[in-house]
Amino acid sequence: GLGVTRGRFVKFVSTAGDYSGNPLPKAPAYSASLALEWSPLGNLLIRPEVQRTGSTPAQADNKPGHQIPAYTLLNLSLRWQQGGVGLFFNGSNLTDRNYRQDANTPGLGGSDVAALGYGRSLMGGLEFQFK
Repeated sequence: GLGVTRGRFVKFVSTAGDYSGNPLPKAPAYSASLALEWSPLGNLLIRPEVQRTGSTPAQADNKPGHQIPAYTLLNLSLRWQQGGVGLFFNGSNLTDRNYRQDANTPGLGGSDVAALGYGRSLMGGLEFQFK
């Protein structure tokens, strides 16, 4: 999958400045996902995935301090199904990469605050299907 964004302010003048022509905040220029579904055995499914999100400004002023850098995440899903019983495992951000999702909320002292994205997440389970 691939997404491309070319959003810009046509005219945006505020008391803080003229932001006309600046890119839209929190709208990365691109996002991409590449996944592979592989079934080496009839009842086992392996699905690795790489997600890439491009850099984006966090505020309309486009100041470098408010820039959210590009980041890449690695995810993995495993599923084994035998009749009405299934086992699954999902892992997100397997490399436990630190990445920013936001960088524009002013702190109480006037300093910037960055909101980090989710760290590594692992989940697994057992499913039963009844007919």
